[in-house]
Amino acid sequence: LAGIECDIIDKLYEVSVRIVCDTGVAVDGPVSGPVSVTIDKHTAGTYTQDFEYKDPQMLDVTPLLGPESGGTEVVITGQALDTGKLQEIMIGDCYCQYDSLSDDSVTCTTQSCDAGNKNIVMNFDGVERTYSKQFKFTADPKVTKVDPIKSFVSGGRVLTVKGTDLNSVQKPVMILDGPLRKEVDCEVKGVGRIDCTT
Repeated sequence: LAGIECDIIDKLYEVSVRIVCDTGVAVDGPVSGPVSVTIDKHTAGTYTQDFEYKDPQMLDVTPLLGPESGGTEVVITGQALDTGKLQEIMIGDCYCQYDSLSDDSVTCTTQSCDAGNKNIVMNFDGVERTYSKQFKFTADPKVTKVDPIKSFVSGGRVLTVKGTDLNSVQKPVMILDGPLRKEVDCEVKGVGRIDCTT
């Protein structure tokens, strides 16, 4: 593959049907070239499309904070992120289930994980890349107070929500229940405060 020997996996080999092999190491970095099959030192065939050895890199991860119950949408940007057959994203010992994957971007959703700082690791067919910063799982947010607790029917009043670990909420929404049930967007102002406008 691109001039680099690929070790044949004998148990997966089928005569005249298929050859399965583990890629070798591209010691000189990213490279591309033809796929050729050699039998007894004679080239038996060459594939028309080049095979590429790439060096996947994570360049940015956002956000780096989320609640321990999971549900945070994490966006990883970089290069060659779709390298290999199987990609896996781990934050600490917890999977981050990816929703979309391309050469320069991956989106995944965190699962439930113990609170604390965790390494962000992408695995490409067994080869790992670790991001330079850690992701922090915080305790789940708790609301202790909402003030005021009344608003005009026409809306437009700012309700202040107070509590703990409120900054771990990615897209806060307040649902005003009752006969005039309404969903309003909110804005995180800090660890202990969220403002919502009715």
